[in-house]
Amino acid sequence: MKKEQFVKDINVGDKIDAPFVVVEKKMMDFNTQKKTGEKFMLLRLRDNTGTIKAVLWERAEQTANYVHEDTIVWVKGKTQEYKGVQIIIDEIEAIAEDIDLTPFVPSSSIGSEELKKELRKTIKNINNKYLTELLNTIFEDQKLLSLYLKAPAGKKVHHNYLGGLAEHSLEVIKIVSSMYQLYQDRINWDLLVTGSLLHDIGKIYEYDLNSPSFQMTDRGKLLGHIALGEELIRSKIDRLSYFPESLAVEIRHMILSHHGEKEWGSPEVPKTFNALCLFYGDLISSRLNQVDKLFFEAETGEQEENFNWTNFDPLMGRAFYLPQEETSEQIEGSQLSLDNLTES
Repeated sequence: MKKEQFVKDINVGDKIDAPFVVVEKKMMDFNTQKKTGEKFMLLRLRDNTGTIKAVLWERAEQTANYVHEDTIVWVKGKTQEYKGVQIIIDEIEAIAEDIDLTPFVPSSSIGSEELKKELRKTIKNINNKYLTELLNTIFEDQKLLSLYLKAPAGKKVHHNYLGGLAEHSLEVIKIVSSMYQLYQDRINWDLLVTGSLLHDIGKIYEYDLNSPSFQMTDRGKLLGHIALGEELIRSKIDRLSYFPESLAVEIRHMILSHHGEKEWGSPEVPKTFNALCLFYGDLISSRLNQVDKLFFEAETGEQEENFNWTNFDPLMGRAFYLPQEETSEQIEGSQLSLDNLTES
C-alpha cells in the first residue's frame, strides 16, 4: 500500500482517496428532529504532514464498531470549507494488513543522529563523575538509547512526534542555561543538566512506540511517566558504587516534582533551587511548543474560525492573536500620514 495524498497538500474541493490514522473519534447526536436518536461521527485524521477534520454522516454507528482511535483507515470522500478544511466521508475502511507507519507518524525536524550527537556532547561536558556515570549507564544501554531517541514527549499536547522526547529534553537545557547565568551561585549546573535529560525518561515506557497515535501502555496508564522514570533512575543508581545518597535523593526529587504542582500530577512540589528551575524550564519548553503548533495550524490553513486568531486551546483556555504583516504599500501609507502630521 502506497500513500500518495498527504494532509499538507489537501485543499477545499479536493477528492480524497487515501489512508490516514485516526487520532480522535467522537460520536455526536444529530440536533435535527428528523434524525432524533441517530448519531454521526467526527474524526481527526493524521499523517506525517499534519491533521485534518473529517465527518461521516451516514452509517456512523455501524462504522464505529471497526473504526477506532489508533486505526489506520482508507478514506474516500471530498473536502469542503467548515471552520477550515474538512473531509466529508463517503467511504471508510479499516486497514488490517501490516504496513509501514512512517507516512502516518510525524517526526522531529531534528534527525535522530543529530539528537544523539547533541546528547553525547552534553553528557561529555558534565564534570560531576557520579552524574556522568549515571548518564553513561543509562545511555550506553543501546535499547534505552533507541527508545529515548524515538519516543514522543506527549500524545497530544507538546512535542508529540517521534524524537520529541529527546528534542524537548535538550531544549529544556537551553532554556535553563539562561537561569544558570543569573544564579550561578545557587544552581548545580551538572545536576540541572542531568535532571533536564532524565525528567521525562519514563515516557519511553508510558507510550506504545509502535502505536501510530502514541496510545498509552498499561504501565503508562497505571503508573505514569513520573513514577516509571523515578523507578528507572533509582534502579540504575542502586547498581552504582559509592553514589552519594544526598545526590541520589536530589535527582529523584527533581524527577518527582518536575510537574510543579500536585494538581498537575506531581507527587511532590519543587523544594530545591534546581528542581524549581527544572519545573520552569520544562513548562516553558512544553508551552511554547504547544503554542507553536497552533501558529503552524494557522499558517497551513487548519484554524477553524477567525483567520486573525489561532484555534482555541482548551488546556490553556485561549486562542492566540496572529500578527498581520503590513504590505509595503501600507507601510508607505503610514509613513506618508506621519509626514503630514509632522508638517502640520
